[in-house]
Amino acid sequence: MSDDRKKVKDLATELGIAPKDLLAAARDLGITAAKVAASSLSETESARLRNHFAPAEPAKQQVIVRRRRASSPEAAPEPAPAQA
Repeated sequence: MSDDRKKVKDLATELGIAPKDLLAAARDLGITAAKVAASSLSETESARLRNHFAPAEPAKQQVIVRRRRASSPEAAPEPAPAQA
């Protein structure tokens, strides 16, 4: 086996997905060489699958802003009476 071929299971591990999901995507893309997780893919087929699973744009980091609780009058302690 030459160095430019990669197993489906190795590519799935590299992409962080399940091999069965990679096989389903390969079927959708018309890659007939991928039938089982032990199948080998050419570099071109691997690149097509990497592009398929690559995010379209970098994910924006979302900032969660939490509201402060409104202070209610009954929750505030009453001031101590002044001593004369």
